[in-house]
Amino acid sequence: MHLRQKAVGSSARRLRSGSHVTDANPRVLIVDDDPVTLRLMKAALGREFDVSTTVSPKAALRTLEEDPPDILVTDLMMDEMSGEDLLRVVKEEHPGVVTLVLTGTAGKAEAISAFKLGAYDLLEKPCQADIVRQSLRRACRAIKAESLNRRLLQELSSAVTETQRREAQLRTVLDTASNGIISLDGSGAVLSFNRAAQTMFACAEADALGRPLRDFVEGDPRDADQDLTRRILLGSASRAGGRPLEGIGRRGDGSTFPLEMSVGETQDGADRRYSVIVRDITERRESEQEVRRLLTALEQAGDAILITDPQGTIQYVNAALVAATGFAASEVIGRNPRIFSSGRHDAGFYRELWDTISSGRTWTGSFFNRRKDGSIIEEQATISPVRDESGGIAGYVCVKHEVTQQRALEEQLRQAQKLEAIGQLAAGIAHEINTPTQFVGDNVRFLEEAFGDILGLLGVLEQLSAAVVQGGASAEQGEEARQAIGAADLAYLKSEIPTSIQQSLEGVRRVMEIVRAMKDFSHMGGSEMKNLDLNRAVLSTATVSRNEWKYVADLETDLDPELPAVPCLAGELNQVFLNMIVNASHAIADKAKGNPAQRGKITISTRRGDDCVEVRIADTGTGIPDEVRPRIFDPFFTTKEVGKGTGQGLAIAHNVIVKKHKGTIAVESAVGEGTTFIIRLPQNAPERVAVEVPA
Repeated sequence: MHLRQKAVGSSARRLRSGSHVTDANPRVLIVDDDPVTLRLMKAALGREFDVSTTVSPKAALRTLEEDPPDILVTDLMMDEMSGEDLLRVVKEEHPGVVTLVLTGTAGKAEAISAFKLGAYDLLEKPCQADIVRQSLRRACRAIKAESLNRRLLQELSSAVTETQRREAQLRTVLDTASNGIISLDGSGAVLSFNRAAQTMFACAEADALGRPLRDFVEGDPRDADQDLTRRILLGSASRAGGRPLEGIGRRGDGSTFPLEMSVGETQDGADRRYSVIVRDITERRESEQEVRRLLTALEQAGDAILITDPQGTIQYVNAALVAATGFAASEVIGRNPRIFSSGRHDAGFYRELWDTISSGRTWTGSFFNRRKDGSIIEEQATISPVRDESGGIAGYVCVKHEVTQQRALEEQLRQAQKLEAIGQLAAGIAHEINTPTQFVGDNVRFLEEAFGDILGLLGVLEQLSAAVVQGGASAEQGEEARQAIGAADLAYLKSEIPTSIQQSLEGVRRVMEIVRAMKDFSHMGGSEMKNLDLNRAVLSTATVSRNEWKYVADLETDLDPELPAVPCLAGELNQVFLNMIVNASHAIADKAKGNPAQRGKITISTRRGDDCVEVRIADTGTGIPDEVRPRIFDPFFTTKEVGKGTGQGLAIAHNVIVKKHKGTIAVESAVGEGTTFIIRLPQNAPERVAVEVPA
């Protein structure tokens, strides 16, 4: 019994953590290889404890693994496994289970060994039920007390650790914050200076502590009250509706920067504390200035500018757009750009435009819009997506300018260019017509004379014929007829009259060909595309320009007989071909300077592609230098001498082929060898075949 009391006194030091004893009946597992002892123990303890029993230590180990009890009571002497081995397993693998030992033969050494293995109490067999219950009760009370103490210690330790953790976390947050954070006491003196504030003001925290805030900040010069410290202490910041205070920061080296401060106020007992969050707004001020400059530039821009959100709702319009459309800014902001729609474009036009910009590409083109007063204007526009930081489309910006008058001037210039070309060709065309006309006239005069001779001969023959009929033709009449036949020279007439007739017909055909070519070339063609025989157009243009090239070059054609008709603006395309042929003849003439006998060659070919037709105009002239080639389609650019070119020919060609026909025009050239222009036109009419003409 004395040994048992010693065990109870030292139990608090041997209790394991993790015990789950509660106010419900404690769960007890009794292990003994004597079934009688087990029945007696269960019967004696069953009302107060939740008792389970087993005669197998190994079965007890399985129970410990699957559903451990609060208390394990085990015999020391068992055949399958000793109680000490069982205690050793429980101590190592289940430290939360309290163990009691039953023994009928154990001496002092066995008891000490059991206590070393974690036994809480030692009960001698045969055991009285009251003694067992009391031992179990003491074990439960000790377990609960130990558990409570441990929990209180853990909670206290956790509270201290949490406080330390929060303080460290707060300091870490303060030191990692991108904004400066300054703590002030009630007089405005610095209590703490986080790392960002130290960097911002170029001042270490140790040097800042205790100094007044006004050593570091002063009010905005634009503000009448520049003492920010006084305003903070008087609560002006909170009375300002929470709006940040703006001021000037002063660094340790004396330099200054614009800043913004947000102030929070707390009560620490009888003392007040202030937390000041400081932000360096240098970049923001610079951005604001940049935005103001951009807004000024937008407002003063000559082009109309319109900005929308991703859905196309207008967010901004500049003064130029207001002036161009007649709508006030308030009338269009928040509306869709369809407010300007003229009704001249179909749904496909706008679908193509929207598909282009919504896919992230830039759309460039022209359209007709309606002013507020109902008048129609043509505008050249570029619409581009505006991307945000993540690369998504944040909206669209449209820059446009009215080209109504420009289009009219371009048309006038094109007509002037065409008339100029016709004027330049007029002398050559007159010469081309004059040559066949001259030999037709000569032949007609010959036929007139021959016809007079034939008429005289016919008169003599008629008289001879009449005399023969009357049966009295004289020898004199026969001689007269023979002499008339000889004077008429019938053999010569038989030979020359057919030739003269054929030459005259050829001359008439040549004149008709030139006239038809001129008609084809000069035909305006209207404002709508019509199917055009490109082969005929090429031949007609070559014919009317013959006097330009025939003295310097031979012109050959290689025309695809299966070439399909192509939707074109006939008059404008003829003008392109003419410009190309004239340029080719000039290039060949320039190359032949000093050697007039040297002739060049101009080759015009047509071919059918998969979805286009191709026209190639090649020459053996001087070629185009590499440094000039990028500019050949620029308006008014020319390498010819003054008075020999306006620089509009290729510019007009590019406009006609690319913009009006949705085709392409490319150039291949080698200096000293020649140049080839490749024109490709779509076989199908491009969308919006009709060329819009302002009302």
